[in-house]
Amino acid sequence: MKIRAGSGKAPAPADDGAMAKPAAEPPKFYTTLILPSDASEDARFIQLQDPRTSRLSRYYFCPKLGVFEFTSVSPPTTTPRSFLFVNSTYGETQRKDVGSKGQPAGENGFTSKTGQLHVATPVDIMFFILPIIVPSSHSSERTLFQPLDDIIDANEDISPHLRKVLYTAEFRKTVERRMASVCETIDGDSMMFKFSEKKLVEELLAKAEMMVKNGLPPSLEARFVHQALEPPMVSVSKISSTQSGDETNDNEKDTQPTQNTIDPQTVSEMATTQTSLSTNPTEPADSQEEISVPRPNYSPEIAHLMRLRAALSFIQSSYLQPNLSIRVSDALSSSVSPKDFTALDEYLQNLAKLRAEAQASRAMYDMSRRKRGYEDDETAEEIAEKKRKAQEEEKKKKASMSRGVRDLKKVDTSGMQKLSSFFAKAPAKK
Repeated sequence: MKIRAGSGKAPAPADDGAMAKPAAEPPKFYTTLILPSDASEDARFIQLQDPRTSRLSRYYFCPKLGVFEFTSVSPPTTTPRSFLFVNSTYGETQRKDVGSKGQPAGENGFTSKTGQLHVATPVDIMFFILPIIVPSSHSSERTLFQPLDDIIDANEDISPHLRKVLYTAEFRKTVERRMASVCETIDGDSMMFKFSEKKLVEELLAKAEMMVKNGLPPSLEARFVHQALEPPMVSVSKISSTQSGDETNDNEKDTQPTQNTIDPQTVSEMATTQTSLSTNPTEPADSQEEISVPRPNYSPEIAHLMRLRAALSFIQSSYLQPNLSIRVSDALSSSVSPKDFTALDEYLQNLAKLRAEAQASRAMYDMSRRKRGYEDDETAEEIAEKKRKAQEEEKKKKASMSRGVRDLKKVDTSGMQKLSSFFAKAPAKK
């Protein structure tokens, strides 16, 4: 890959035994591009309309390799990065030129303050042709077979750069081959094309299958496969009593099921590490203990269909116009779809019902917890009120007693007979 950065004047040759200095200061902010190393001399930067939004964006075009879009790779804001650019090749001997003091001679280089890269990644020219060849609802002329030149000339809204790309002789065969993948063709003096929605759906499915085969990014895998297919937890309540039987405690535990069908292949900076078993912190409850009931995981077929749908959604949202994306979605959900997603749709419908039931069950449980909490609070208040009244009555009784009575209560009467014993009846004489 070629690396291009901000342009500057050529540096002056270094003096023997002295450190070379750049002739001009490099710009403070510039763009670092990673370009294909085997691009031809005719490769150039162009501006094309984005296939999705129709906004002009910058691309890289090589008649031999095709069209490239730029993918930005930025370091995280929490870890600033920078790049050092020098005129040397990795693996070369670093001590070829040695200065007078035994130090290696310096290189003409500079440091990039922003560690951001723009990598040229290939994009299919088919996506730029689709807005031209897809017939609109009010046009019937494009439903006929037409040669490529007539299709291009009939569209005045084509950007000048795209028109030049389509007319490039070295790239012409690639354009016709990619058009044939989404069009019906007739061979004659020149090849004629007519858009085919069926062939477009098949081509998009082939691209999605290739993405799934190569492995989805871990961020997409975790969000659109793991979370979308994860079943809710079904719990059984178990009452646990203490030795006195007066108070009960419950421990609520949510354990996620082990996902054995999905294995992320690489971990990127955008994705978080997924573990096969994760447990949330336990939460104290009032009077029940939840025991998780294991549920079977989804089948590999369901996981594959979900990955395929995620890949299709990514392609549609990135490279297809909204109206065309809706038509493709309708074709995929129809009975004549080249790929049957019925099993996945049924699983997702059942999953939605289970999640609704789990949500309702959790809401009822939370309501009962709050109700029991209110009842316990009321009982505690009643007990405290009774205790307070008893203490007040005891204080009133003590206040109404005379000092002599209080002093007599302090006398030790152990061993003394009570006064009532003197008035008891005498025992009968024998």
